[in-house]
Amino acid sequence: MTESLQQEKENTCRQCGRPLHGRSDKTFCNDGCRNTFNRRKREHQRSLDHSNMPEIFRTIKSNYDILKSLTSGEPLEKDLRISLETKALSAKGFNPKFFTSSYQDSEGTWHFCFERGWLIQQDYCQVMDRPEQARIG
Repeated sequence: MTESLQQEKENTCRQCGRPLHGRSDKTFCNDGCRNTFNRRKREHQRSLDHSNMPEIFRTIKSNYDILKSLTSGEPLEKDLRISLETKALSAKGFNPKFFTSSYQDSEGTWHFCFERGWLIQQDYCQVMDRPEQARIG
């Protein structure tokens, strides 16, 4: 390919293919083409995500809200115990299958929605706050 043909091919709009004029690093002919290109790129990325992702995020957020509602949103000073006989968590729609992190200690495996965690024992559920579980890095 000759240099002029290669240069002409490189200087076309990434969306519509029209020749570009002006700056040498220009990639779109106008804002409409740039917006269309970026919108299609985002839509393609969303199509690669798992189809249940929005519902999973809603479930994790709901679990967090349910755990926080046990103390009216106040931080826990000490562990809270909830009898499993009352089904307090499941009646509110709590789904223990979805959480953001876990932590192992001598009592067992704690699951967390951000900083608020739970550990299910034989006849009760223990709830605690552990702020470091919500930190990234």
